[in-house]
Amino acid sequence: MNEILQKQLDYYLSGDLYATLELIGAVLYLLYVWLVTKNHIASWPVNWVACIVTFAVFGHQGLYNQMFLQVFYFGLGIYGWVQWRSKAEGSTILPITTITANTAMYSGIAWVGIALVLWGLNTAFQSFQPKLIINPWEIVSVAGSLVALYLTAKRIIQNWHLWFLVDAISAVLFYQQGLYIYAIIYAIYLILCFTGYAFWKKEMETAPVTH
Repeated sequence: MNEILQKQLDYYLSGDLYATLELIGAVLYLLYVWLVTKNHIASWPVNWVACIVTFAVFGHQGLYNQMFLQVFYFGLGIYGWVQWRSKAEGSTILPITTITANTAMYSGIAWVGIALVLWGLNTAFQSFQPKLIINPWEIVSVAGSLVALYLTAKRIIQNWHLWFLVDAISAVLFYQQGLYIYAIIYAIYLILCFTGYAFWKKEMETAPVTH
C-alpha cells in the first residue's frame, strides 16, 4: 500500500499536465459539493469549470462513461444555475422541498432508462474498441448521478440520499481504476452528504411559508 501511495504522490508531483488537471478537478468538485451543502448559488459556476477539467482527465484515462457524464453535468449545471438564480432574484421562489411520489417514480424510471441507454451505447462502442470493459456498476453510478444532479437543481432534499449511494459506488470504482485522488474525494463526499442534508433540512424547516 505504501508503494502505491508513493507512486501516486510521485505522479501528482511530476508536473504532468493530466496529473495537475486531475488534482484541480478533484479540488473544484470538492468545492462545488461544499457550496451545494451550503445552498450557495456559486456552486454552479464552480461545477462548470470542474466539468471541463474533469472531461479532459477522464478522456485521457479512457473512462468514456465518466467523460461524457461531464457533458451532461455541464448542461444540468446550467439548468441548476437558472433554477437557483430565479430564487436569488426573487422572481420565482424555489424552496427546498421533499420529493413527491410521482417525482420519485419518474426518477426511478429515468435512472433505469438512462442506464439501459448507456449499456446500449457501451455495447455499440465496444465493437469499435474491443478493449473497452463494460462495468455495470459504473453505468449504474453514471445514470444515478444524472438523476441526483437533476434533483439537486430542483432543490429536492432527497438528492442527498441518492448522492450518498452514487458516491459510495464511485469511490470504490475509482479506487479499483487507480484514480486514488478521486476515490478519496468521493469518500469525503459521503461525509458532505450528511452535512448537506442536515443544512438543507434546517433551512427547509425554518423557511417562511409562502402561498
